[in-house]
Amino acid sequence: MQEVYATTIDRAAEEILELLEEDTNASRSISSRNNVFYFNGWDELGASAVLRAIVQRLSPTSPAGKRALAEQEFDQLVHIDCSMWESRRALQRAVVEQLQLPDHVMELFDRQDEEDDFKGVPLGSRAELPQVLREMYQHIHKLNRRFLVIFHNGSNEEIDLASFCGFPLSGYSTNKVLWTFQGRFRLKPRTKVDKTMASIETTDVFVSAVPQDKGEDPQVFWSYLVQQEASEVAALYNINASISCNIDQPEVANCFLYMLELCFSGRHSIDYDLATHTANYWACDGIIQQMQQGDDSLWRAADALQREILLDVDYHQYLPSHLTRCAERKAYLTSPTFGVVLIPTGVIPNGDTFQHFKLNVLKLSRCTFDFQSPPFIYCHSLRFLWLDHCQDTETSTAGAEKEDVHRCFQRLWVLDVRYTDCGQILSAEILDLMTQLRELNVIGSEDHWDIGQLQGRVLNIRKLRVKDSIVICRCSKIDLFSEANKLELLDFSGNICLSPMTRLSGQKVRCLETVIGYELQLKQISFRGCTELKNLILRGSMLVHSLDISGTAVKILDLGTTNIVYLDELYLLGCEKLCAILWPPKDQMRKEGVIPGFRKKTEYISYVCQDQISHI
Repeated sequence: MQEVYATTIDRAAEEILELLEEDTNASRSISSRNNVFYFNGWDELGASAVLRAIVQRLSPTSPAGKRALAEQEFDQLVHIDCSMWESRRALQRAVVEQLQLPDHVMELFDRQDEEDDFKGVPLGSRAELPQVLREMYQHIHKLNRRFLVIFHNGSNEEIDLASFCGFPLSGYSTNKVLWTFQGRFRLKPRTKVDKTMASIETTDVFVSAVPQDKGEDPQVFWSYLVQQEASEVAALYNINASISCNIDQPEVANCFLYMLELCFSGRHSIDYDLATHTANYWACDGIIQQMQQGDDSLWRAADALQREILLDVDYHQYLPSHLTRCAERKAYLTSPTFGVVLIPTGVIPNGDTFQHFKLNVLKLSRCTFDFQSPPFIYCHSLRFLWLDHCQDTETSTAGAEKEDVHRCFQRLWVLDVRYTDCGQILSAEILDLMTQLRELNVIGSEDHWDIGQLQGRVLNIRKLRVKDSIVICRCSKIDLFSEANKLELLDFSGNICLSPMTRLSGQKVRCLETVIGYELQLKQISFRGCTELKNLILRGSMLVHSLDISGTAVKILDLGTTNIVYLDELYLLGCEKLCAILWPPKDQMRKEGVIPGFRKKTEYISYVCQDQISHI
């Protein structure tokens, strides 16, 4: 491993350029020449920012950049940013664009992508194209230039750019590759990096940065690196975001530090479910500020930023000591902002326990309290409430005042109820109060909660997850979600649906984009007319007899991992974007076959069953 000593991004960029130059000028044998360099930053921080600083210094778009590139004795700089990883083919396309290959090469991608669309090949599984590799190899050798390739690798594997893209990196070649896994706060631990590299071993030198000034306050230095990483994320976010809501560097840094604190506190016993709730924490706890009342841009900004920041949700297992000290600034948490409240007996005595806390986010886990007078009833600032494995004392005293109940539940944006009886917490009376609720999660409920109470209520809901629960539905209307016109995500997985609920319907819910269903015990599923529905994710054994997705925007109907032995009706009328249907093995389908109904609008629809493809 090689170390460079620097306390700024610019200084590290200079040191690495000198390292590349020294290696080029050194008298080495062919077998010992170093052409591929991996940069790990300062304990994973700042690596991507340093690579971008090098690109900026050597950019041929400015006279100074051209001179600097020539001084380094490189003929061409190739900058490949795949930190937001899509697929190996997307990487290959990015290199082709950088090399400015002829149009017919790009057409090869378009043709293969179209074919893969109709085969139902997922975007992330699309491999590189051998014919494109030949074109790249011939083009690079014809140019006869010395390349410096800067590569931000967002995948989980080392990429051999010699065999993958045609860059000569062995023998007498003096081309150089400088790459990193790190970036966007990904912070891939050194142990994972070493393990990943061991499989291919194409990297010659592992470079790490070390702080230069030992007398400087380390917290000042690490804070500087966080700000630099945040600047990079903010810039990329503001380029990629499709919403008119910019996020500045301080907000991004605060969001990262907030996540870091949750990771540190949660590594012992608390599950914050960052994969589900990261954006909710930022929005509900005021880390990202709302633009104006009722403005959806707050939530869209939080969701978009969560996609830009690549911090592993299990990163708390590998926290470096200096970042651990940053996280230790606050106490061990139950509410992310105000710390833990220890309850030795597990029983919360009355409804005013938290009345002096201006809590925005609160999780109660394995607590016993009076559900009619809950301990958070006076938390009038509460936006996010999570009840996990909580129980009712069943010895109710005087109930809370209706005004306090109203003020508490009316302000909620997110409610998560897991392995807790829902009868009182999600009664029709309480649901009527939650006019601002945007996200509701019910997991592991076994008290036969009546999901039909959602009909005509919580009309502001955007995300609804009801999973692994025993539910009933006494709703008189067929379309349970017909009035939920803002619903974007519906997850109805693993539930036992007791009579009379046999149908799940969300017809004409215009905003619905994603539906998830595992082990569905329903006879009819219909999302006819949900024009924004793009993702229908079905898994496991299903009792469904009829599936209707007519008029949706589903591109690939993936039934490949379902057991649909009862399915005899499949409606696809007006599915103009549908390219492929992926069928399960024949032993998991109805023997008589499914009778699909569709109106042919595309060039053809592929039915894929195992290795057989038939076109209609």
